[in-house]
Parts: sequence; C-alpha cells; structure tokens
Amino acid sequence: KPVYNLVYIYAESLERTLFDENKFPQLVPDLNLIRKFSLDFSDTRQLPGTDFTIGGIVASQCGIPFFSPMDRNFSDNLRSFFPSLICLGDILKNSGYENYFYQGADLRFASKAAFFNTHGFQHVAGLQEQKNALPDKTYLNDWGLHDDTTLNAVWEKYQMLTAQNKPFALFALTVDTHPPVGSIAKSCQQKRWQEGKDEAFNAVLCSQENIATLINKIKASPGFKNTLIVVSSDHLAMEPIGGQIAQKQPQRENLFFILRGDRSQTEVISRPRNTMDNGATVLELLGGDNAIGLGRSTLSRPSLSATYTSLETRMLDWEPDIIRLWSGDPQKIDQLVINQQSGSLSLGDFNYTLPVLFKVTEDSVQPYLPGTYNAPLSKYLAHFGAEDRFVWIDKCFRIARLGKPELATARELCLAEGTLESAVSVRKIPTPVYQTRVAFPQHDDDRVDIHQRVKSLNQTPDSVRYPADRIMFDIEGFPQQVKAVRGISWQEDWGRWSNANIDPAVTVVYKRPLPDAFDLTLVAKASAANIGKKILVRAGQEEHSLVFGSEISTRTVRFSATGGPTELIITPPDSEPVDEEGRGVTLAETLQRRLGIGLVELKITPAP
Repeated sequence: KPVYNLVYIYAESLERTLFDENKFPQLVPDLNLIRKFSLDFSDTRQLPGTDFTIGGIVASQCGIPFFSPMDRNFSDNLRSFFPSLICLGDILKNSGYENYFYQGADLRFASKAAFFNTHGFQHVAGLQEQKNALPDKTYLNDWGLHDDTTLNAVWEKYQMLTAQNKPFALFALTVDTHPPVGSIAKSCQQKRWQEGKDEAFNAVLCSQENIATLINKIKASPGFKNTLIVVSSDHLAMEPIGGQIAQKQPQRENLFFILRGDRSQTEVISRPRNTMDNGATVLELLGGDNAIGLGRSTLSRPSLSATYTSLETRMLDWEPDIIRLWSGDPQKIDQLVINQQSGSLSLGDFNYTLPVLFKVTEDSVQPYLPGTYNAPLSKYLAHFGAEDRFVWIDKCFRIARLGKPELATARELCLAEGTLESAVSVRKIPTPVYQTRVAFPQHDDDRVDIHQRVKSLNQTPDSVRYPADRIMFDIEGFPQQVKAVRGISWQEDWGRWSNANIDPAVTVVYKRPLPDAFDLTLVAKASAANIGKKILVRAGQEEHSLVFGSEISTRTVRFSATGGPTELIITPPDSEPVDEEGRGVTLAETLQRRLGIGLVELKITPAP
C-alpha cells in the first residue's frame, strides 16, 4: 500500500568520492550539506555491467548487471528490454504508482525508452518530448537539455502530482556532468571550481547546485512529508575526470543517499554494498520487500558484496545466464516469413522490423537491430565468432560484403545464412511475402579468408567501392573510379542530401582526370530553400547551372572544354536547417543538417 511518493535522481557521474572535502574542497557544497542530514550509504561499489548509464539504471531498478547480446549503448528500436524481469518500476506500477522519467538527452540512445516502457513507467520524457516547450530553442548542451531545464520540469510535475493526492514516482537523470568536459547551465551561481581551469569539475559544481535547488524546493513544499528523495550516481565518473579522481582517491564509491520527508533520519551506513542494492533498499523504505533480483536492501539484509569475497568474478561467470534473461526472443530459428510490404519478419510468434541480423546458438536466437545510434549490422557480424551461425536479412548491396561483389549495386532484399569461416548462402527475396526455412549451408571444407571477410564487414559505408558507370547515392559506397565525395550527409532510401554544415558544396573527387568534354546527367531534387533556383555545377574552369524542384527529376548538361579536372563541384545557392530529432550519439553531432540538394544519381558520359 503506497505511503510515500518517490523522487529518484540519477546524477550523471556524480560519485560519492567527490564529496570528500579533504580531496575536493567545496566541489559539491550544496549537495554535501543535504547529504549530511540523510541516510547516507558510504560503501556502494561498482561491478561489471553497471559502469555506464543504462547499466547503472538497470542495476538499481532490476537488481542485475546489464549483460546483453548487443552493444551496451545499443539499438534505439528495441521492442522490449529484459522483458522477463520484474523491476522497481513494475512493482511500483502494480502498487498503484504513476511512474515518470525525465532526462535531457534523447531517450532512444541506449534504448532507455524501451527499458522504462517495458518496466512500469507510464510517462517518459527526453529531448524530443520536451524541446518544443523550450522558451529558447538554442539553450542546449551537446547531449540535449541542460540540467536546470530537466529538473525544473521535474519540480513542476511534482507540484502538480502532489496536488492530485495520488501515489507517484518521479525519476530523473542529469546530463551536464557527462564526459568528457560537461557543460554549464545558465542558472548556476557557481560556475568555477577553485581557479576554474578544469571544465569537468566546473560542470560538477554547477550540476550539484541544480540538484540541490530541486531538493530544497521539495523539502520546503507541503508534499515533502509524504515523499522519499533518493540521490545516486548512475556510475563512477569516466575518463578524463575519472583518472583525475582516482589519482586523489584510488578507493572510489558510488553515491547513494535518501531523505525521508516524514522524519529526519541522519545516519552513515558503511556496510559493503553495490548499485544492485539501491532498488531493494528504496523498495523496503516504501513498505515493500527487501530484495530485487540480485539486489538486497542494505537496511535489513547483507549485500552480495559482503557475502562473496570476489563478486566481480562471479558476476562475469553469471554473464551467460543473465544474457538468457533476454527471453523475449525465440530459442530456435526454423521457418521465417519476410514481408517486404510491411518491412517485417516473423519467426512464429515473434516479429522484427527489417533489416535484422540473428546470431543462432544451440539454445538461443539473439537479434541485432540497427537504429539511429548504433553501428550497421555488418559491424555486429564482424564481431561474431568464426563458427557462430547467423541469419541476416538486409539490402543486397550491404550483404555483398560477404564476398558477393555481384550484389554490390542490388537494391533488393537478400537473405544470408552461414558462418564467417565458411561458405555463405545468399538469396534474393523473390516475392512481396516470402516464406522459407532456414537452411545453413553444409560446406565444412569450403573455408574462406575470414580476416578478409571481417575486414570487408568493418568497412565504413563510404569506403565501399562497386563497379558502375555512375554514382548511386542510395546504396553504400561509390564507383571504383571515385576517390571521395565531400559535403554530403548520410545515405537514405532515396539518396543523400548535401549538408552545408559539412561543406557548402558537394565535391566529387575522381581518381583520374575527367574527359575534356562530357555530358553530366544528374538525378536530384532541391531542398525547400533551393526550389527553382540555379544550382551551380563546375568542372575545371567551366560552369553551368541546373534547376530542380521538390520532386526527383533528371537534368543533363554538356561540358565542352573542362581541361580534364579531377573534381566536380556542385554548389547550391542556399541551404536550410532541419531538425531530425537526433541522428548521432550527441545532439551537437547531428541535431541539424543544412540541406541544399538531394542527390540520387550522377553520371559522366564522354562526349562523342
């Protein structure tokens, strides 16, 4: 039965080590003062699988380390996240709580949205959900919203929810202290630690002030008497600030302290514990059980950190069993149905968005899904073991990396089955809806050069070369005669935009001089800023203009006396910024492109 509301603040990289006044004087003055009047857990250790943000969140809520068949900051389009686990959010929801999560960064990174949506959170808000409400749309850091913006949203929601007299849990994750150097919010009064020479420590000073401001507002409000406030680091600080901390204090600890609104409880609890114990400790204070997963409430039970002398080693031994908890996927792969119309694949009761890669073991099928933030499927496959069986459904030109150069310009969908060390079966998908059985090729003696295959899989898309008489911007790479193309954005289904944030012009660099006279055929479209405007195309000293509309069309122009240059330069007269809701790891990398011309095909034909 809910007694307390919960406010749980994950402070990015804000480890307890930084609260040592002898080593870091006046670095966290506001938060340190609050901590001294709390239940303060002083020996919270970091374990494998909990040393990064999503790992720390999973550990604190589900009581297990984050071990996964995928990269730790993996796909942003997961359907579910450790679906077989019962975590703190699930328990709170089943107990009548309305659960909220706020952060400043994009929720898709590391699939935080998938985690919270899977585990009892009815409301999640990150950069995309909050940025349109910003009074100043430019007030952002490299990851998204500054901490004062995020924590002010938490405060406003707290006021609203306490007035409704219904149980709630408000979780928040800060970001201004994210490595390498962090960022400073405008609202901070304290922006320079000591002489202010180290931006990372300046960011710590500022962020702790914002966290303390939120806590003090809640403490001064009528609703505090029914509230628990939890403050914890998500993990120990990483490099470069992590190394500086370790030099001053090799024995490092995560932060975890709790404020009770119903009564003052000041105590330092120094029993050995770890991040997995955080959720169970909170749950017991809320009136629930004292264990979640491998986590134990420090208030009533010994932590596994106290029970086992080498818990780190045991955790690594348990990794295969923890990976099996991703039981939202099939245990075997036999018959599959590929639906090109819906872009999906079905394995019995399990459905996946295309493209998809599967690692197939004796007792499990592990899916790898591409998304906005992670590496292409080819890079995942490059890290498979030599004997690991795989099934890969993707565009044929991507699967061409498996030693199938004849597919390098094929835009159809292909199915590949095999292992890295032996022959691979590749077939084009012949019908809109295609049902087939998985049949791994039996060619035990047909070994391939695995090092060359892995090298090919690890190639960046723009380093791929294919035999063709034209550039096809909707497939990976460029023709063999092209050395490089500058000033263009990422590949899309139809082609690629120019990006003035990289270069105002698109420059195609050829390995050999162009003919003195040639026909240029360009298939393209204009951005909104360039519809009906002259787009300049220059080869050597000769220049022409082409005009495009918003739809894809073809234009041909004759160059008659270029002098045989090695570069072709396309310059749109203008460019327009576009907000794509994040395509890179950080907001600064890819929040905006400046679009000029959309390129589909480019062909050079020597004049007769």
